[in-house]
Amino acid sequence: MKLAAALKTRGFDVSFLIYSGIRSASYLDSDLPDHTEVLGRASNNTDFAGWRMAGEAIDKFKPDVLVAVNQATLAVSVISKLMGIHRAPIVCSFHTTIIDTLRGKIRLPLFYGLLRFADSIIYVSENQKRYWESRGLKAGASAAIVNGVDSQFYSPPSDAERRQARERLGFLDDDYVVGITAQFRPEKNHGQLLDAVAVLVKRGVPAKVLFVGEGEQRPVVEAKAQALGLRDQVRFVGEQRDVRPFLAAMDVGVLTSTSVETLSLAALEAMASAVPVVMSNIGGASEIITDGVNGYLFPAGDTAALVERLEKLMSPTERSPMRAAARRIASEKFAYKRMADAYAAYFERFGSEEVVAARRASA
Repeated sequence: MKLAAALKTRGFDVSFLIYSGIRSASYLDSDLPDHTEVLGRASNNTDFAGWRMAGEAIDKFKPDVLVAVNQATLAVSVISKLMGIHRAPIVCSFHTTIIDTLRGKIRLPLFYGLLRFADSIIYVSENQKRYWESRGLKAGASAAIVNGVDSQFYSPPSDAERRQARERLGFLDDDYVVGITAQFRPEKNHGQLLDAVAVLVKRGVPAKVLFVGEGEQRPVVEAKAQALGLRDQVRFVGEQRDVRPFLAAMDVGVLTSTSVETLSLAALEAMASAVPVVMSNIGGASEIITDGVNGYLFPAGDTAALVERLEKLMSPTERSPMRAAARRIASEKFAYKRMADAYAAYFERFGSEEVVAARRASA
């Protein structure tokens, strides 16, 4: 929604077609554009009626370019176009790197085939683009537009805000608070952070864990925390519409993902809030983190390496320059305006000269 608003200020008229319904309450509370249609279809590979409905809705919007986000919406967009229901050029915005689920692997050949009917694919990371192109994933054209973060919205907390955030969660000034902002899904691998913190606690470190998010794996992670004797060290705060008060309580942000992660918005939000990040070296992680500058990388699944990186960041004196660097890198390299400008420039190629001139005049 935020990118749509940014494109609107640049002269674009953005419409939304939500094919498979609204999954999260956060969408319900958002200011949806006037031109929005929710079909509420199930994600179904043989939903012929749904494909027709989607195609007819697309044709009603008469878009200069149709942006399909990830595999399922690409399938709907391409199939309805092949059925002759709409004629819009298709750009696939693709957000995944490593696919390790059985369902994902089964669908992958279909994605390869459908993508050949798309006019373009946009990756969100240079590493991701190299990864997939080396594996033969092709569209009519391709580009990498790296994710951005609003560094005015996400900003370093004051000392008072940080102290209040920690007090509300029952953390002491001397506690070493590490946190994850992520849905509880298997690939996010939350349990690995518990294993690492259990080691730190045994070594006498006053380590605490803050989990922000919700999902199917939460009961599993809660049970593991209990089994490791970490009940008093862990806080589960659930899904939060505004994560800033919880980032304010963290000394270090952590991402322990084993797959899917491409260029983490959670990592960028933490960095913009002056929180150094330790993350598994998958997807675009190496584009975000420079070891020893704004955080650390570690091999995915390597708990000993995670413990070692977290130990390096225990000292406030060590963290201080990394906090400043995290904020600077997020604000400069991953500026939201830069990302929005890149999308606007890319989408302009699909408009006629008259449409582009009118758009620039209204921006």
